Parts: sequence; structure tokens; C-alpha cells
Amino acid sequence: MNDLPAGLYRYTIRSGDNCPNSVDTAFNLLRDVISVDDDNTLVVTDGPYVDSKLCEGLPGLLIVDAVNNSESNSNLNFFYIDTKGTDDLLDDGIPVTLNGNTTKLDEDTYQILIDTPFEYGKIVITTDEGCGVETEFNLALGDPYFSFTSPSFEEVNEIQARENVTFIDESEGEFSKLEWNFGDNSEPIIINISGTTSGVTQVTHAYGNSGTYYPTLTIYNEIGCFTTVTNPITIGRGYSIYTPNVFTPNNDCLNDFFRPLFTGFESLTFNIYDSNGNLIYTENSQDGSINRSDCPNTIDSSGNGKAILGWNGKRSDGSALDSFTPFYTYSIRGIPLNRVNDDQVIERSGIFTVLK
Repeated sequence: MNDLPAGLYRYTIRSGDNCPNSVDTAFNLLRDVISVDDDNTLVVTDGPYVDSKLCEGLPGLLIVDAVNNSESNSNLNFFYIDTKGTDDLLDDGIPVTLNGNTTKLDEDTYQILIDTPFEYGKIVITTDEGCGVETEFNLALGDPYFSFTSPSFEEVNEIQARENVTFIDESEGEFSKLEWNFGDNSEPIIINISGTTSGVTQVTHAYGNSGTYYPTLTIYNEIGCFTTVTNPITIGRGYSIYTPNVFTPNNDCLNDFFRPLFTGFESLTFNIYDSNGNLIYTENSQDGSINRSDCPNTIDSSGNGKAILGWNGKRSDGSALDSFTPFYTYSIRGIPLNRVNDDQVIERSGIFTVLK
């Protein structure tokens, strides 16, 4: 018998005599109990963890924690096997020896260089005495895709501000987790998928203001590889501009820049004037989004849409103003993405206060 679960088992062995009225005696019967213990000689306690290069199908590093509880405490041997995505051992590829690519980082942690990653694979670890353990190491990842709709979108092909929008996951292939980011600084929604094949998952979200937003769907596999897709969505008239009326440029990383909050523009120019009407600062929008985790803030060029970094209370060249007045004027001139005609330009202006 093989692969018995841990526990106590009673066994009985009788002789093979043909006596019609046989009696169990010490001469023809053996009965006893055996104990099957958990085989914890070799255990993977953490991992595997992979770097992003392996997720891209390139050579990369893998980290795994393996504990050898054998009395001999012999060295461990590492192998990498292509399972081809099946449970049939006959389909497995030839084991790739990894001992020469393995570095022991501490007592139980090993770093392994994988030269040729497989889409479906497993790491096999053995002792010199033949004890072994294996752990799956699958890089396979599906293709993300989603659509969206709303009641007004179904009727007039438009989505209004504050209307519930239904986002529908239509991803294909294998993944274990979804992350929805709606592109309006709201909290992402994370959904763990029970299976590895795609199923229809829906979430709802309402945008508070008109604008053009960039919702993103990210799918992950079990070991953390991920891929994303972004589909722009137009809400209401397709653009919005909001400007504060005060800011505090005191280098405390809170409200240090005066800038408009906007969305849905192809381009935008932002100007600041002093109380005498002199232009003291100008900035044109850039591709990307504001990285508020940086201090001072920066523009992340990998972000979606357009961004203005804003005025920090100094001139465009970084020099200090000749004199200080608490009141300034701004003007904004922008070209919307979804303009009604080629000549449409959106303009805004107003007064704001500097507190020091």
C-alpha cells in the first residue's frame, strides 16, 4: 500500500491453510498496529517568489524557503520540470538540474536562477537520502479585457455623472485575482477568483464628475505575475476643471502646489498673474499623472491622461518673487478630448490666496 494518510492502522495476517474449521492461534495469525507519521523530513515553508523577468518569460530569479529536518542534514538538490500543464507524470519534461544556479541566502532560504522558464512547471527538492518535496511554479497568465455599460448608455450612448456604471470582466485564460482601478483616485476593488479559468465578474462604480477617465483591469496569477488593460470612459460632457481658492507653499508636502484638478483634455495651459496683472508662471500639461507620494510632487509619465504639476509660489525659473501679495489670479485654456467642433476651447479664470 502506498500514500497512506498519517494515522494508526491495524493489520491482520493469516496463514493460507485449507482447514475447514481453522482456529486462530499464535501459529497461524499475526495481528498488530502500525503508525504512519507525517513525512516532514523536507518541507517548503515559504515561496516560491519570482521576479518580474520570469513573468515576462525571461531568465530571472526565484526565492524559496525549504527546511531539511533529516538527522543527516544533508545538502539539498534542486530540479526544475516542465509539467506542460497536466497532472500526468508521463507528460513531464526532463528534469533540469539547478544546483549550479542555486545560492543559499540563509539557513533555509534559497535563491535560484531560472535560465529558461516554463509556462507550467514545478520545483522539485530532494535530499541525498532520497526524500523529496515539490511545489508548483506556473507562469501561465490570461489576457485581460473588460466592457462597461449603464442604463443611459444603453439608451442614448452616454453616461451621466453619479450614475452607476457596470464594469464586466471578460478576461480569458488563467488568473487567480482581479484588481479594478477606476482612474478617479477611488479605492481599487480586488476580487479573488476561485478557479483558474475566466468567468464573468461584474462590479459597479459611479463617477462623481464629468470627465474622461481611464479605468484599468489588472489580472494576477498565483505567483504574482500580472498584466493590465485600460479602456477610456467618457462621463457627462467628457471634461471637468476644479481649482482651489487657497494654497500653502511651506514645503510640508501638503498643499504645496497650486494647480487645477482636471480631466478630459487633449491639452491645457495654466497661467498665474500677480496683483498687477504680470505673468509670473506658466505651464503646459504633460502626459502622465501626479505622483502624490513623492515630496515634492512629481509627474509620473507612465500615468494616464494629462497633468499639471502646479505653481509652488516662485517664478517659472525657480527664483523668488520680488514682492509678496496674498492675492493672485489664474487663467486656464484647454482643448477637450471630446470637443463638439474643432474650434471648441474651454477657458477658466479666478482669484486665489497664498497663505504663508
